[in-house]
Order: sequence, then C-alpha cells, then structure tokens
Amino acid sequence: MNGQNMLCISAILAALFIMASNAFAACSSCSGEADWSRSAGEFMNWDPTGAEPAAFGINQAASQAANQAALPAQQEMAGWENVLKADDAGNYSGRISLQSINATPAPVKSGGTTLITAVFSLNQSGWQEETRLTVHALVKDSAGAEVERLILIGSSANRYFSNWVADVPPGSYRVDVLASSRTEAVRFDEALKVEVVG
Repeated sequence: MNGQNMLCISAILAALFIMASNAFAACSSCSGEADWSRSAGEFMNWDPTGAEPAAFGINQAASQAANQAALPAQQEMAGWENVLKADDAGNYSGRISLQSINATPAPVKSGGTTLITAVFSLNQSGWQEETRLTVHALVKDSAGAEVERLILIGSSANRYFSNWVADVPPGSYRVDVLASSRTEAVRFDEALKVEVVG
C-alpha cells in the first residue's frame, strides 16, 4: 500500500510539474501570449495628459494605426480643447470660476509647508451641488519652469486644498490652477503668487 501511495503521489507531482512548465500568460481577448513586463511598464508610465493613448496588449498595439483616425473625435469629447484662459480684465467665461485662492502661511520659509486653498463656483443652472471637480495646481518658478504639480483634494462647498512643501530656493513662485469637470476644463494662469523666504 505504501508503494502504491508513493507511486500515485509521484505521478500527481510529475503531472503538476509538466503542466507548470508548459504554462504561459495569455490575453483572453487577443488569444496571444502577452509580455506582461512591457504591458505593466507601459501602464505604470502612462501619462493621462498625453495625446496618444497607451497601447496595452498585442493586438491593441498592432491596431494602433487604425485607431489614430478616431483620436481627434475622442479628444473633442474629452473637452480638453475647451480650456479657457483669462481675458485682460481677469474674468473667466464658462461654467467653472475661481472664486478665491490663497496660501497659508504666506510668505513661507524655504523647506516649510504652506496650505494652498482654492474655492470654485459653478456658473450654470442645472449643475448639482455635489458636482466634483478634478483640480491641479502647478507651481512654477520665476523662469516659468514647473517646480511641482499638486493634486488638490475636494472638501465641502467646492473648496479644494493641498499642502505644498516648499523645498525650493527663496524667490517668487506662481501657481497655475487647472480645474475640470466631465464636460469642461479651465486653466487659471498665475492665479496665486507665493513668496518663499530663506
């Protein structure tokens, strides 16, 4: 009995070993073997603000040329071409307006933290109070180079905030604000000036 059990266990282990050695990763939608390291790398490095969508999978990469014809229509639907800029009077058109923005404390010491708070209003009837925006703040130095990109977190009453750790040399820094909803994106250039002192 002992010999039969050992033989049976050996046969099962051999079968598992053979099955494991023949195993491979395959994409169920494209029926091909996938290079998961390349696909995972492309996914992790994808830039959502880029014009071209990342190709994940074998057939998607091969048919990317066919999808290029549909790309302009997809971009129009995303609404990013409707980014609005301030006019000379500082008035903003569209549905999203920046009511106020501030940094506390201001000025901030180099290496210190300041809280950037922005309050928005939605200028169209029919917009629900719970409409959420995606808000980013781009901190730029005096030469216009981007120092840091912050994601502002929404709280009640269309108020968005984020801490900025000013790990920069002393000087004057400008903050551009990007706010978007499902249908519109607005850019508020030089919405805030933050002084960093030594």
